[in-house]
Amino acid sequence: MINRKFYISLLISFCILMASCHNTRRQLPKAKINTVDSIKITKVIIQCASPLIETIIDINCDDFEGTFKAEMEDTTITDSVFCNELYKRLKEIKLSKDSRTPDVRVKTIIFFSNNTTSDFCMRGNCASCPFEYNNKAIMYNKDLVALIWNNLPDGYNK
Repeated sequence: MINRKFYISLLISFCILMASCHNTRRQLPKAKINTVDSIKITKVIIQCASPLIETIIDINCDDFEGTFKAEMEDTTITDSVFCNELYKRLKEIKLSKDSRTPDVRVKTIIFFSNNTTSDFCMRGNCASCPFEYNNKAIMYNKDLVALIWNNLPDGYNK
């Protein structure tokens, strides 16, 4: 009986801890990729944590920064060639019916000229892994993933 009470209190404590760690970063409105040429990508921040870090639960896109704050590396890209190529790749994405969500280790925050942002999240560079764009499952896009993967921070274990 004592073991059962202990495990229940441990579970409740864990749930409270996870709820208190929820990401509270101020969110800008989410961007919608469309064919409006006046909207441009102005800046991209690629954040990553080592895929070798094990967690008890899968880390979703919203909780990534709060969970990996100490271990996270990032890089900021403002190069117009990169931003234009990324915009082109984002216009090609297709929604997926895959109900899996990635155990995120790479989060890309995309800033647009109309003061909106978008998030692209993934575990790693594999076609069978789930991917998310603005918290929606998307199909694997080899060129998009390669563009992000090839621009990870220098210290990231690729």
